[in-house]
Amino acid sequence: MLPELYAQAYHDLYYAIKGADPTAQVAIGGMVGFTDLRRQYLDRVWAEYSRLYGQAMPVDIWNTHLYVLQEATGSFGAGIPAGLSETSGASYTILDNKDFTKAWAQIISLRTWMKDHGLQNKPFIISEYGVPFPAWVDCPTYPDTTGCPFTPEQVRDSFMVPSFDAFLNRTDVNIGYPADGYRLVQRWAWFSIDYDYGSCDNGEFLETFGGSLFQSGRGPSTPPKNCSFPAQGISSLGTYWKQYVQRLP
Repeated sequence: MLPELYAQAYHDLYYAIKGADPTAQVAIGGMVGFTDLRRQYLDRVWAEYSRLYGQAMPVDIWNTHLYVLQEATGSFGAGIPAGLSETSGASYTILDNKDFTKAWAQIISLRTWMKDHGLQNKPFIISEYGVPFPAWVDCPTYPDTTGCPFTPEQVRDSFMVPSFDAFLNRTDVNIGYPADGYRLVQRWAWFSIDYDYGSCDNGEFLETFGGSLFQSGRGPSTPPKNCSFPAQGISSLGTYWKQYVQRLP
């Protein structure tokens, strides 16, 4: 959706929701991360709303998805935001996808943008985030994943646990949310619960995305289904998620 159209749609939906329930909390739609191109998109939304309605855009809760993905036309990743003429943007590598330091830099950038626009006193949530590359990516010996970069253990150690630690504990009085002890992030949701669709390739089941906390047991999303796939139940990554949560006070 073009940023100028989004400003109009947001205005109409915001006031329709508030008219039905004045206590409702309205969040902005989640961008796929916060890169320079995503900032340009948001700047245009913000400016168009002010131009059309003569006031700052009313947002109760700020929101983004958080993925470290390249931006390029005609390739994998996050693509180019609508309305921008660029054909490439953030040049993240595949391995960057599990580098939480790069994801955290996006959070700092968005929280700084919020501060610059008088929005520090607003909660910020991450409605979807994680490491979507499955275990077979960059793994020439799959299904033997020894030494491969996107195993559950690699994702746990390089992204999942560091993200939980940061969201729970990191604060910044300059850009954090005052009502939450200056934490930068108030809520977050891991991708995914059980999005483990995939396909058969030479008798091997290959998941489309990684990160599932549970296995659905459904197997390949399209025929043929002549390969073994994980049974329904908690996944290895789900077990690591559970272990972390159980240690919390």
